[in-house]
Amino acid sequence: MRKSPRVFDDVSIWFVAHLPSQSSATAVSQFGTILAAAIYGGANIIVTMNLRDFIESALAGFGIEAMHPDMFIFGILDNRQSEVVAALHRLRNSFKNPPHTAADLSANMKRPALMASADALGMFVDNL
Repeated sequence: MRKSPRVFDDVSIWFVAHLPSQSSATAVSQFGTILAAAIYGGANIIVTMNLRDFIESALAGFGIEAMHPDMFIFGILDNRQSEVVAALHRLRNSFKNPPHTAADLSANMKRPALMASADALGMFVDNL
């Protein structure tokens, strides 16, 4: 597990290595590891594309909810547009070989099912 650089003052993002889910026991173990990391880090949201393994009732007792990355980005974009656009601009500029255009970044976001966020960012494409 490693902590990402801060993008927002009141948001911390932790990356947990993906564990292959080959059985239900592995899925439970993976769920427990990620939940433990979220509790330890004081998180109130687990951002994951794997929502089916994060049952709302199991998380609620810890004050945590699971959220798809698209909805997470879309949600913070609504309240913190300039910070999200600046963070995505820094991300785009970090790609050196090959460099990415704003259109490349938008296309890449759509691939991992970040359609709503990519579409919403369309109006900011000149700033990315």
